[in-house]
Amino acid sequence: MEKYKLKIGICDDNSYVCSEIEKSVLQYAGEKGHSIEVDIMQSGAELCELLDHTANAPQLLFLDIELGDTTGIEVGNRIRKQMRNHMMQIVYISYRRDYAEKLFKIRPFDFLVKPVSKDAVYEVLDTYLEIFPLEKVYFSYMVDRYISYMACDEIVYFECHAKKIYMVTMSRTICFYGKMKEVLDQLDPANFWQVHYSYIINRHYVREFRRNEFEMENGAVIGVSKKYKQEILQKLLEIKGQ
Repeated sequence: MEKYKLKIGICDDNSYVCSEIEKSVLQYAGEKGHSIEVDIMQSGAELCELLDHTANAPQLLFLDIELGDTTGIEVGNRIRKQMRNHMMQIVYISYRRDYAEKLFKIRPFDFLVKPVSKDAVYEVLDTYLEIFPLEKVYFSYMVDRYISYMACDEIVYFECHAKKIYMVTMSRTICFYGKMKEVLDQLDPANFWQVHYSYIINRHYVREFRRNEFEMENGAVIGVSKKYKQEILQKLLEIKGQ
């Protein structure tokens, strides 16, 4: 089964702490054969800016409690309460151990005491990947500044009208603002095909292909535009030959 990239964020106002955790994460990725992308932020403001302006937020966040411009607790409350992001797993890091009561409502994934050892980082990553295996990948999107996630294997297709994206599953349709290129950047091109300027389909939900259109499992009929037809025919031939 194909593995997908895990996005990890590290936020600490001490650049040495950030680099040491990053080094442990990348060493873990190399040893285990995982694809991991790391973003480093050295202030709460920098982290909040990342979360405010992109739906491509980290799935696992190492977050210092004693940040210079704010606290990790305030940032955690913002992630959980204001952004309503309950999927991101937060690992707090601190020199102090007496934060348990304040952290309870944020539901952290773990708590590490500085200096953070390589073994501690490895243990966090082992536990995370046991609970959230990389074979399961999620599409992240933003509605009213709140980040949400949808398992990619539940998405039938995306449809674009003006600046609105409609994400269609077998049970519901979710609307959010965005661009088709931004959607494509998150998707596995082996499974999600752009067949028209306004449509991206999940090939696993195709019921039938008829000349210039796909019939999807939910009954939707989606046309293939001339621009994408040759590429789609090639993909179909490759699948048939497998």
